[in-house]
Amino acid sequence: MGLIGVIIASLVNLFLRSSGLDWIISIIGVGVFAGLTAYDTQRIKGMYDLNDDSTSAGRKAVTGALSLYLNFINLFMILLRLAGAVASAAFKSGLDRGLIVRISSWLFCTAVRADGRHRGGGFHERTAQHAGNQRRPICIHGPSAVA
Repeated sequence: MGLIGVIIASLVNLFLRSSGLDWIISIIGVGVFAGLTAYDTQRIKGMYDLNDDSTSAGRKAVTGALSLYLNFINLFMILLRLAGAVASAAFKSGLDRGLIVRISSWLFCTAVRADGRHRGGGFHERTAQHAGNQRRPICIHGPSAVA
């Protein structure tokens, strides 16, 4: 029911192009897909049967994995849309671009050069210098990380 409501609201927002409605749809969508993930997890647990042959057990495993995969993909896409809307609103309100880059880098665990441009990175990025460019890791991974 909630998923159908999110789909209908998204279709309506295609024509209205309201940023407020988009934000509300994203917040509700996170809740809906988190609930669907919990529901599908319980459904997968309930499908398990000791008397199943390997063929039906394999089909159940693939079906369950696919439903969880789709839930996680949709949840991640909605979270990205929500984070993009927050960064866009902050940029439009006049916040410093460097601050927005640092916040988004913290959210997605990437490294940022001293001039504020994104560099490749990841969860274990800890280098202080790279090819003459000062790099600062954004993700907090212990005492060597600098915010």
